[in-house]
Amino acid sequence: MDRRELAWLLDGLELAGTNVIVHSALSSFGAVEGGAAALCAALMEAVGDSGTVVLPTFTAAETLGEEGSVVAFHSDLPVSRGLGVVPEQF
Repeated sequence: MDRRELAWLLDGLELAGTNVIVHSALSSFGAVEGGAAALCAALMEAVGDSGTVVLPTFTAAETLGEEGSVVAFHSDLPVSRGLGVVPEQF
């Protein structure tokens, strides 16, 4: 599947101008030419300039410190391995 095919599939969802939360598995798309970068670009194109794409990039394991204390977010925290390559790419 290439970016053109991804765009065609996403166009059918009528996402232009909407706010979209994406929980994804790149493998569910089969072989994607360009990988996660192509999927992220197709998502951004599908919602357009007036839409928003949000991908969860953390799990409870990354936000809970010792003894259940909450760890504040900062951009140096790694993306959770359990969430996959698409949020990492985004």
